[in-house]
Amino acid sequence: YAWTIVNCATCESNMGWLFTATNKRLQPRSFWGIRSSQLADNVQ
Repeated sequence: YAWTIVNCATCESNMGWLFTATNKRLQPRSFWGIRSSQLADNVQ
């Protein structure tokens, strides 16, 4: 898998990574790795 850093569109902090398959036989083709410290319990 290859990875791409995913940043928040508003504050540009690192939210995690998008992993994409580099081989056609790999499943899943892509998946997200989200930093648990970036998750919010509520939004105001």
